[in-house]
Amino acid sequence: MITRFKNRIGLVVALIISCLATQAQDVAPVEKVANAFTNVELESFNAEEMSWLNFVAEDSYQVSYMPGKERDLEDLLARDPNATQTNINPFKAQILPGSEHQYFRIGDTGYVVIFYSESRCQTLLDRKNINQQPH
Repeated sequence: MITRFKNRIGLVVALIISCLATQAQDVAPVEKVANAFTNVELESFNAEEMSWLNFVAEDSYQVSYMPGKERDLEDLLARDPNATQTNINPFKAQILPGSEHQYFRIGDTGYVVIFYSESRCQTLLDRKNINQQPH
């Protein structure tokens, strides 16, 4: 009876570990990422890479209303004609986090988009991951 109990416990532990490992690998792409890459490319990304791409797509920038300050900035619409203050896709605009923040205007709307540097993005992603861990 004790042997059967130990076997069941071992099976349950193995099942839990297997589920956790599978769950850690299953990071689905957000729509902006899914639209930017082919299925073959998407399947090649591991969970950490997919988390990074999802973060870049959704959280790697900030939009601010700064009328008059945007005049000398590059127009984001030249890179992505469909961009608006509520619809920005860094992949369509081909803007990825670099060593410095990057600033663009959205046409003549007075809105400025600040794309964060890679180090700022990594800090924000790390914070997001810590906050999403079960307590």
